[in-house]
Amino acid sequence: MYSVGKLDFDSGDLFWIILRFYKFLFPGSSWFSARSNYLENSQEAVLHSADWVQSQLVREAIRLIDSLNNAAGLEILSFDKSRRRYLCPFCDHESGDTFGPRAYLCQFASRGKNQTKLKCLLCEEPILVERKSCTNKDCKGDVIWTEDQICLTCGEAYSD
Repeated sequence: MYSVGKLDFDSGDLFWIILRFYKFLFPGSSWFSARSNYLENSQEAVLHSADWVQSQLVREAIRLIDSLNNAAGLEILSFDKSRRRYLCPFCDHESGDTFGPRAYLCQFASRGKNQTKLKCLLCEEPILVERKSCTNKDCKGDVIWTEDQICLTCGEAYSD
């Protein structure tokens, strides 16, 4: 590296290189699953607890999405930054909103209207939703998680 001139990299470029190599070396395998396994077996997790791992993964996923441009996000993560993100109730519950950012990591498979199944980038869980207006007066969302009746746009409980 001493013979190389100044390199102009930002974090998005570095993430893109790493994830592109990972995708090439381990096709069909989830980066976040491998990352979770690594963190759960780190010294901190083994000595103390792995309770912090999920919140760390949520922070990393959000940072990764935000640092990649839309083309790289689509290529590497199959995540379209130009489309709306929804809250993953599973990742958000596990990470706990007191430890870090809310887990807005879900998207619908396409831009089609009235879809009822989200998929999370991090946990890859399918999330079934109902399309009905949120009861929170400040929210314009219409994506309600069928299991616990939570608006996945604002995170508030839906009430009839």
